[in-house]
Amino acid sequence: MISYLSDDIFKCYDNFPSRIKERERKCYKLWQDNSHHPSLEFKRVSRKQSVFSVRIGIGWRALCIKKDNYLIWVLDWFPC
Repeated sequence: MISYLSDDIFKCYDNFPSRIKERERKCYKLWQDNSHHPSLEFKRVSRKQSVFSVRIGIGWRALCIKKDNYLIWVLDWFPC
């Protein structure tokens, strides 16, 4: 699956703690290699829209929207 990062991700990224930035990079690479890896808990979070979530760590998730055969990451890692 093809993945794109939206502009809002880069706006938020600098505000996150360094430990979360490091986890984010590791998780994104893992997602690219194996989007169904159990530690990511990649799952659909909306029945009406194609919105998905990926687990970054305890209390941290990333959101993306599926369009055809690609995903657009719309929000950077946010605390739950």
